[in-house]
Amino acid sequence: MDQERQIRFLYPPFFLLASLHWGIYLDPNRSLKDILPTLQSPIGVNELLGLIAGGSVIIIASGFLIGAISVVLLRITFFFLGRHHYEAHVSPSAFKLIWERLDTSEPLDTRKVLYAIATFDHELLPKSIHEWIGRRWSAFNVSAYSCIALVLALIIGRRLSITLGCEWLVTTLIIIALLAFNACHAWRDTMGMIDFQSRRHFNGAEGGDRKGNDA
Repeated sequence: MDQERQIRFLYPPFFLLASLHWGIYLDPNRSLKDILPTLQSPIGVNELLGLIAGGSVIIIASGFLIGAISVVLLRITFFFLGRHHYEAHVSPSAFKLIWERLDTSEPLDTRKVLYAIATFDHELLPKSIHEWIGRRWSAFNVSAYSCIALVLALIIGRRLSITLGCEWLVTTLIIIALLAFNACHAWRDTMGMIDFQSRRHFNGAEGGDRKGNDA
């Protein structure tokens, strides 16, 4: 798994855990010892190492689960917005230009916009532009996944009998709003750059150099 995907799956669980910890801190009737009985008695080195190892596995697994839930919700949302893929959305004229550069004998097919844009981004764009798009796309995913993680924290908190107080709820909503704002702008930046790059003319060596450097 590359670094961008690791970040995408690691940050949301930390948002979830931080939110739960904040909720417990604000609840005068609950504490970490109520949630984790093992904290009530001293633990040895072996037990501590076991908790660390188990915690690492839980973070990775929960990060993947949060990502899966986020993808499903994003696809449903964009479907109702009338867009085929949240991963790929450009103007019809830009899509036509991208398709013409793919050197394919297939007729123009809007159902394959995701494949066309992915091929254009990974195979034809210069390395520097491809990396810029990757950073903005990573910012979108981390922000969107973290929004879902914060919502899940509230749901899990209720199941753990943590009081959903005004301060916890307001704090969570403010952070979600900030993350959602960043996600929207990162998504627009990503799709806007792909749309813009479709109208440029590249030296054929640029894409080839990037592929060679990435190999």
